[in-house]
Amino acid sequence: MIKKLTSTAVATLTILTMMNTGAAFADSKDANEKEPVALVNVEKLNIRSGPSTSYDIIGSFEKEDSVDLISIKDGWYKIKLEDGKKAWTNGQYITLDGEVTVDKLNVRKGPSTSYASLGKLSQGATVQIVGTDSATGWYKIKYRTGYGYVSNKYIKLS
Repeated sequence: MIKKLTSTAVATLTILTMMNTGAAFADSKDANEKEPVALVNVEKLNIRSGPSTSYDIIGSFEKEDSVDLISIKDGWYKIKLEDGKKAWTNGQYITLDGEVTVDKLNVRKGPSTSYASLGKLSQGATVQIVGTDSATGWYKIKYRTGYGYVSNKYIKLS
């Protein structure tokens, strides 16, 4: 006797079938792995359908809203919205925490090794990222009473 399956049962079977056959989505993450959370640092921040101002505005955030960060491309942050959809926002208006991954990391006055060092950070130190330099791959961070720059190669987003 065949019973009528509920929509929940059908959805569960579909998911199990996808997992069993190896079907997966490129942006999917391990269930235990979370996207880094960032905070909006301006009064209003536009959300766009792609990584530049030429893409349509599809919504906005307000100051102190949290943002689930997926990736960074040329200073633009790919984010995950509450409904699970992906969108983009300008990284210079987002504050994000990171952790130093090397023994000693120079904090510099500008986004390259040609700038003078302001000081050093030790491995495990937490930094607050307030911007990215898309051309150089350096993060602008809060440092002491001002700002400094560190190479993104040595920062793990948290």
